[in-house]
Amino acid sequence: MRVRFLFCLIALGALAGCGGKKNTSEKEEKPVTVDDFLKAFPPIKVPYVFSDSTLVRKSPDSLHLRLSAWKQLVPDSVYNRYFKGQEGLRLYAVGKILDKDKRKYALIKAVSASGRTGYLFYFDKADKYGGGMRLVEADDDNRTRSYGKLDNRLNVSLVTETRKSAGFTAVSESIYGISDEGGFSLIMTNSNEESSDRKVYNPIDTLPRRFRWSGDYGAGKNNVISLRDGVTPREYRFFIHFINTDGETPCKGELRGVAEVTADGGLKYTDRAGGPCGIAFTIDGNELTIREVGGCGAYRDATCFFEGNYVKKKAPKPKKRK
Repeated sequence: MRVRFLFCLIALGALAGCGGKKNTSEKEEKPVTVDDFLKAFPPIKVPYVFSDSTLVRKSPDSLHLRLSAWKQLVPDSVYNRYFKGQEGLRLYAVGKILDKDKRKYALIKAVSASGRTGYLFYFDKADKYGGGMRLVEADDDNRTRSYGKLDNRLNVSLVTETRKSAGFTAVSESIYGISDEGGFSLIMTNSNEESSDRKVYNPIDTLPRRFRWSGDYGAGKNNVISLRDGVTPREYRFFIHFINTDGETPCKGELRGVAEVTADGGLKYTDRAGGPCGIAFTIDGNELTIREVGGCGAYRDATCFFEGNYVKKKAPKPKKRK
């Protein structure tokens, strides 16, 4: 009886001890500072080019970043916008830069089941999150090359080079800088293409179109609206190109980006660098309506807008293998 009583006391004491200790899995994540997080990043010098080839190159485990630490440093809205819902998401350090105003820039590569994407984020001298943007995405189209470029002043250029017929390479460039209010704002756009009645090359044409709204809308060789699968089912990649010939002179516009599914069952694009441009997509059956909800003058001529109604085209039949 005495032995049994002693055993019970020991068992109760062990249970009490276990109850008093916090499970290591339940411990709160240790606070992380920006400097702590950036220790894994190799320093880089500007000018610097973050290309799609960087995305496909294997990163060593030493550059792997803890998602839980990254979540501490950026607002939930930022994390959700860029990374939420990506299966098997892993982040890797690419490089860091410190500018003359003591802003700290972090270049990050994201790898998931949905694809590979490169980002730029920065923190101000008080280590407060300042802004971020997508720089580059990997795709299977060997006719295009895309990259983000940081110059000596740390302006950011998003560049797409497209190989066309007769050895001609079309280059489009959008240049961004940090605004006084924080975030990135569009400074200017450049292109070596002239408007004409030639058939427009669609840079996202070869991307998957499995999602509900993915496909091509519109009519005519000069008017293209394409939706393709995004990184998650809550996103769609899009490409819009139009030439309006109703006026005295042709008016054209072109825009490529990522639109997010909205609560009311539509899509909305917001300039990824924090600029004013916004496009609302409303889809009703096979009909697509687009409308500017922000100033997109940097991507079109002054006398026309991104707006109109378009009907979905039938998907092309897959070519038979010989």
